[in-house]
Amino acid sequence: MKAFLDSSIIIIGFVVEKSNSAKILDLLFENKIDAVISEKVLKEVKKYFREKRSRNYAYIIELLLRKNCQIIYNYEVVEVMEKLKGKIKEKDLEQLAAVRKLNLKYLVGYDRDFEKFDEYITPKQFIRKLNLGTYETEY
Repeated sequence: MKAFLDSSIIIIGFVVEKSNSAKILDLLFENKIDAVISEKVLKEVKKYFREKRSRNYAYIIELLLRKNCQIIYNYEVVEVMEKLKGKIKEKDLEQLAAVRKLNLKYLVGYDRDFEKFDEYITPKQFIRKLNLGTYETEY
């Protein structure tokens, strides 16, 4: 199964060990799912870990993501972003555009701004789709 992972999933997955987001990262690193992230997601994750942990830690996370995820760059989704402008907040525009550009079924995130879009699914819902046990929290 292939899905787009929003930055919230990656950050929570690394920070909260017993979370559905962590399960998703485990599946990713075990090559049981395929993941796509955007250039913006990669930057957000790097910034978070650089501020909360260290520059070296952020670099290791970046390497893991580059090795295990398909990255879609901003220039690849500019046209789709233009069509979506005004339908979603600017901060989430690139993520949704990437999902639409690649015709992905799932945008896995923990962000209410995506709720009105069919592709949006929480980590818990995504894990359930894979018929795996979940943690009680949505994230």
